[in-house]
Amino acid sequence: MKSAGNDIVALQCINKQRTNNFRFYSKILSVSEQALYYQLRFAEMPFEKFVWLLWSIKESVYKYQKRIVPGLVFSPAKIIIQGIDPPCPHIATSFGSRQWENNNNESCEELYKGVIIFGADIFYSRSKIHDELISTVVSNDENFENTWWGIKSIDHTAHENQSKAVREFILQRLNSILPGGHDDFHIEKNPLGCPVVIMGAMEMNIPVSLAHHDNFIAYSLLLEHPLLQPDNKVSSTAFCAS
Repeated sequence: MKSAGNDIVALQCINKQRTNNFRFYSKILSVSEQALYYQLRFAEMPFEKFVWLLWSIKESVYKYQKRIVPGLVFSPAKIIIQGIDPPCPHIATSFGSRQWENNNNESCEELYKGVIIFGADIFYSRSKIHDELISTVVSNDENFENTWWGIKSIDHTAHENQSKAVREFILQRLNSILPGGHDDFHIEKNPLGCPVVIMGAMEMNIPVSLAHHDNFIAYSLLLEHPLLQPDNKVSSTAFCAS
C-alpha cells in the first residue's frame, strides 16, 4: 500500500538548551543514531539541528505508516535511522524565497538522504535544511519517483491560518499537475485523521501528507507512475478510490 509522509521544523522555535540535554535527545535518538553525528560529514552542523533533522525523518515515517496501520502509536526510538548522506558541501543557507517545490526530476545534490528501518519495512528520506527550517519527505521508493513536495513561508501563524494555507498550497500543486484543473478539489480528514483529497463527493486515491510549524508549511503527495502521461499530466479519473 502506498502512502505519503512529511514534516517541517521551524528552527527559530526550538529550545537549543533542552535539545542538547541528554535526557531529551536520548528519548529520540538511539546510541547508533547519536554516533552518526560524530561522522566527519556532520562536523559543521550544530548538534541541536542534527537532533531535529532525525526527529523530522522519524515523524515523516510515522505519518506515512499511520495511514496504513491506523492504530500505530508514535515511538521515535522504534524508528531506526541507519544512515544519512549529507550533500557536499553541506552549508546551510537562508530559505530566501517564500516558496519552493520540487520538479520531480531535479538533482539531489542539495538534499540529505537517509535510510530508515521501521519494523520489517525500509524507508528512504530526503531533507532540505536551511538556516530557518528543516523539511523532510519519506517514501518506500529509493528514487522517490512521482513524489511531489513543497515548502512555503506564511505571514500569519495562527493554527487556523496554517491549516488553511497548507491546504491551498497542495491544491494549487494538484491543479498544476492534473489536466484541466478542478475547482471542486478539497482536502478533508478521513475517520483515521489522515488528510485525503476529495473531488466532488469522491475520495481520490492520491496519498497526501501535510505539515506546518510556526511560519512554515509543507506538503508531500504521491502520483503513481503508470498513470502519468508523456506531458506529465495525470488522468484524474484514474485516481478515484474504489
